[in-house]
Amino acid sequence: MLGRSLLVVYVVEKCS
Repeated sequence: MLGRSLLVVYVVEKCS
């Protein structure tokens, strides 16, 4: 789902 993809992007940006 799109929501899951957005969640992944959020986590990656937070970890960066």
